[in-house]
Amino acid sequence: MISSLRHIRGNPVYGQIYALGLVMPAEEIARVGARLGEDAKITEEGPAHLAFIDPYQINWQISVPGNEFRTSGDFADRWHKL
Repeated sequence: MISSLRHIRGNPVYGQIYALGLVMPAEEIARVGARLGEDAKITEEGPAHLAFIDPYQINWQISVPGNEFRTSGDFADRWHKL
């Protein structure tokens, strides 16, 4: 699943995504974390979740299904099932 929210300061541009929330297995989360470049800023990290800001200032929030770490799209009920 993926979620998107528009919650960055300033004037949002129509259609621009500022945050992405993903749900995936812990092994996949570890692989994503291992592939992040030096220009990504990790903001939260644990065995079942990862949050980071990429070079384009997109906030990524990744967690395993059912984890207590909830993405912003989860608690705002703004999921898009893909």
